[in-house]
Amino acid sequence: MLEFNNNKNNTPQKDYWLSRLSGAQSLLNLPNAKVLSKVKGFSSDSIRFSLSETQTAELQSFITNQGGNLFIGLLASWNVLFYRYTSQKNIVLGAHLTNSDLDNQNELWENTLLLRSEINPLEGFSSHYETIKASTITDFKYGSYPFTDLKKELNKAFNKSYQDFFNIILSPKVPSDKIADKDKLVSDVAIKITFEEVNNQLHFVITYDADIYSADVIEKMTSHYKQLLSELINNPNISVGKIDFVKDEERKLLLSTLNSELVAYPKEKTLVDLFHEQVTKTPDNIAVVFENRNITYNELDELSNQFANYLISSSGVKAHDLVGVMLDRSEWIIVCLLGVLKSGAAYVPIDPNYPEQRKNYIKNDSQCQVTIDSSLLNDFINTIKNYASERPREVKLSPESLCYIIYTSGTTGNPKGVMIEHRKCCSFVF
Repeated sequence: MLEFNNNKNNTPQKDYWLSRLSGAQSLLNLPNAKVLSKVKGFSSDSIRFSLSETQTAELQSFITNQGGNLFIGLLASWNVLFYRYTSQKNIVLGAHLTNSDLDNQNELWENTLLLRSEINPLEGFSSHYETIKASTITDFKYGSYPFTDLKKELNKAFNKSYQDFFNIILSPKVPSDKIADKDKLVSDVAIKITFEEVNNQLHFVITYDADIYSADVIEKMTSHYKQLLSELINNPNISVGKIDFVKDEERKLLLSTLNSELVAYPKEKTLVDLFHEQVTKTPDNIAVVFENRNITYNELDELSNQFANYLISSSGVKAHDLVGVMLDRSEWIIVCLLGVLKSGAAYVPIDPNYPEQRKNYIKNDSQCQVTIDSSLLNDFINTIKNYASERPREVKLSPESLCYIIYTSGTTGNPKGVMIEHRKCCSFVF
């Protein structure tokens, strides 16, 4: 195996890869990842699994009928599983490949490629396979551009490391003594899937970062992949967004055992009571995140207390009143909603982007005591120091107290208000 052409002047290749990766979305957010510490090491572990001879033969038969090769078939099927896991339609996987992996002998090279796939959930698997085949063949035409150079260009063009583009590698198994340059390989990705066919069976090794994933998560991934692959081969025209990868026994566990309809919840408590319990348990934990602003449970408790006192003193809000909340999305929405409840009132959400006629109808129909808009919120923020951070003691709430009124489209053409009590809201939460 010869080294790839390390030509510093191949600008068309560089331009191709920068264009190909422009606008690439975030890394795959696979389920059940552990929370990382700020100082992270790399602790690897691995799991092996195989396809049966029958399943391997079925996959090879599908590939023969569709054209392409084994790598394309695996890339297309793993992409479907990753989409079903994450709902991310833009997927970038790494691959340690040679151009012999695509039967192209015009130039010999080995390299790490970043293969970008666009997933259309309405597309059948056969069509999805054709799309992946076409894009991969084009990627291979530019595959000799050195990955070491691409890493530098990604940082210059997008101010991003190559690690910001992908966290999974899919590659055929390459014996270590055949690797010409160890720097071409990437070892610190979260998951690396290698494969080889031996004695008519396809064998996989999944090497994963044990600091991020547990063994049972990876084991389940292997089970899901085998189930999904069978569904894809047997139903190649079904849309990739509807392919089932859950076995019957797991489905029964999820639907019947873990999601029993009989769930106990605190019928004697209000939403404010439950929030107060959480403040007591984890006062310094983050409760609200919006853009660059984080608010802890303790901070949220004090801010909402101050807002409740503000509503009572400045707007005359009292128990059983209705208060409209017409704000753009921000951390202050949560502060205001809790403050309304702590004042003894119930809130009426009103989207500020509604047409004026709809907004006025909701305010008039609900007979709101006051409507919280940007002007009222700014007044509170400017005078916040004037209000106590303790919860108003004179306010008494019960599970039967009204929590909010939500307006939906009515059959007569006008919105219809639905009243939700605290006890019903608590049942939603639990």
